[in-house]
Formats: sequence, structure tokens, C-alpha cells
Amino acid sequence: MKERNNYIETDGLYWESDTHEWFHDKSTTKYCRNEDLHGTKLNWAAFFVRDKSTGEYTRVLMDIETNELIRDDTSLEAQGVFIDMMKASKRYDDENVEKEFELSFCEECIQMTNHLNGECQKCKAKKNDNR
Repeated sequence: MKERNNYIETDGLYWESDTHEWFHDKSTTKYCRNEDLHGTKLNWAAFFVRDKSTGEYTRVLMDIETNELIRDDTSLEAQGVFIDMMKASKRYDDENVEKEFELSFCEECIQMTNHLNGECQKCKAKKNDNR
């Protein structure tokens, strides 16, 4: 059995079962929840999970809202890359949510343009419905 890693366990015991111990990973949790350069963040928590029978540690990411296990890994670097990829993916998904665009004539641009909620997406002028 491997020796205990006191550095990993410094953030405190979160939960314990007959087979595993879950320890907070506050720095990785903070990395998930802090906004990146584009303002994207993840509502995840990170833990170190120690298998009591082997003494081995695994890094775990969990969705706070659903308590769903997102990923487990033994590498900090792999976990960091995964978090960055998920933030980029979330940003892309959030930007491409189905929107109700309407193709109509803009009197400011003097051309046919996409309008969202009555606003021209090219010049940002509001559509004049008083024709």
C-alpha cells in the first residue's frame, strides 16, 4: 500500500466511505469556477479520491448541480487540459444556441440583413415596424 500524501490531504476530508476517502481539491475547484479570458466558467468541484485498499489517489471532477461524475484522472496536466477544453466547448455551445433570426430589410443599412428581437445584427439599428 502507498503512503498517505499529506500535501494532497491539506484541504481536508470531504467524505468517507468503507472503501474510499474524498478530499477537497480547492485549487482545481477554483480553476473550474473562475472565469477564463472569455468569461466562461464551469460549476464543477474537484476532489482527490483515495482508495483505502491500495492507497492510490485519483483526481475527480464532479458537476455540482447534478452530482454527476464528469471525469477521473491521475494527471494534473490532463485534468487541466480537459477543463480548458470544456470551457471552450461550453463557450461555443452558449454562443450557438438556437436564436430566432428574421431576415428583413434594414432601413439603416439599406439591405436585407438578419434581425434578432427587432435589431439589425449588422448595424444594431432597431427595426421600424411603423411602415
